[in-house]
Amino acid sequence: MFVGLGCLGLIFFLILLFIGASNDSGGLIFFSFIGMLVSAFGGNYLDKRRTANRILEEENDKHDLLMRYENEIKNKLENTNDFTVSQKYISVTREIAIAIDEERKLFCFIVRNSSELGRNKYAAQIYSYSDILKSEIISNGTVVLSTTKNRSFEGMLVGGALGGGAGAVIGGVLGGMNSISRGKSLNLTIVVNDTKNTSFKVPFLLPEAAVATSSQVYIEAEKSIEHWHNLISYVIKKDGIDSERNSTNKIDYSVTDEILKLSQLLKEDLITKDEFEDQKKKILQNS
Repeated sequence: MFVGLGCLGLIFFLILLFIGASNDSGGLIFFSFIGMLVSAFGGNYLDKRRTANRILEEENDKHDLLMRYENEIKNKLENTNDFTVSQKYISVTREIAIAIDEERKLFCFIVRNSSELGRNKYAAQIYSYSDILKSEIISNGTVVLSTTKNRSFEGMLVGGALGGGAGAVIGGVLGGMNSISRGKSLNLTIVVNDTKNTSFKVPFLLPEAAVATSSQVYIEAEKSIEHWHNLISYVIKKDGIDSERNSTNKIDYSVTDEILKLSQLLKEDLITKDEFEDQKKKILQNS
């Protein structure tokens, strides 16, 4: 717009310049030159200012929209029945949030869905600790760390998970990048025991923003994703250990119960001593 006005100004003062030259008017020639310079640089300057103001307005509108989404997520978490937030993370895109209720041993995912009216609505999906099957940190499309119920990858351990073990591994993988390397994506993928929603992808960087891995934005995102992966890994491993212990206790109880039954039969002379020993041996072998 202002560039166009600048061009009109140039044409106008160019005409004045010709008139001044024809009449040998030094004042008019000087005035025309000054006018041409102001038109050329002034129009360009005003147009750049207009563009900068438009970009700023768009950024402010985007920020206001993200804040509105964030408030909707917080309201959804606060109004979710039988769930008390111990920790939460709201993704940078505001499309998904993850929260944990440590007392009830539950995870909650708040996911944004578009309604028929085009407005964004959030739905809460809750899972028990035992429903969490896998956690993966994926950086620029590459799996950096992965923990499942049955095994761990890249050295993730239950004991070392909350002690910075993941940070050491991630640091080793990403440490080879130079200071101008760019991180285009940093996502945490969580697999759950649900046939309708098998996994959730939680972004820790804006997908359209490629930032330097040495930047504070990337460092903070890395710390945050490490924390949540470590937390989920601990839950996965702890639940696996508890399940294994419960299974062992059930087996021990079953063996003891069967031997007690045999002892009762022996006391009642319903089986012989040899039969008792034979059956007892079989129970112990099969346990």
